[in-house]
Amino acid sequence: MIPFCVRSLVRSILRFGDFTAASILLPAILSVSIVGCRPSAKPDKGRASVGPISASPNPVPAGQGSGTTTISWTGDGSVREVYCSIDGGEDQRNWGQPGKTGSFDANYINAGAVYEFRLYRGTDHKELLGSVKVTRNQE
Repeated sequence: MIPFCVRSLVRSILRFGDFTAASILLPAILSVSIVGCRPSAKPDKGRASVGPISASPNPVPAGQGSGTTTISWTGDGSVREVYCSIDGGEDQRNWGQPGKTGSFDANYINAGAVYEFRLYRGTDHKELLGSVKVTRNQE
């Protein structure tokens, strides 16, 4: 697969119609572009997820009482449900409402535990679409 930045560069050269220069410069440009092709934006360290579900902030900052993170998910038009497993335990149906996309505040995050939020397609709790593990910083 050719990286997006290389494809854009090739299209730009070909758009201007200088095929002689393009044929001479293209091999050098491609080798330099592939090595230098990196994402320009740094990833949000507050979100750690697999698939179309995320938690922010993550980890939850230390503080008094239980902490809160916002669980968000995206969809393709099908209904989805979010379940939570605490420290590898059994999935528990979460307080978020079933929906195609959505979010809710999980206001029960405590230090020392790992909360894994799992996104399922439909309401039968069978097809896992993604997950995110949430922790809380120690005080």
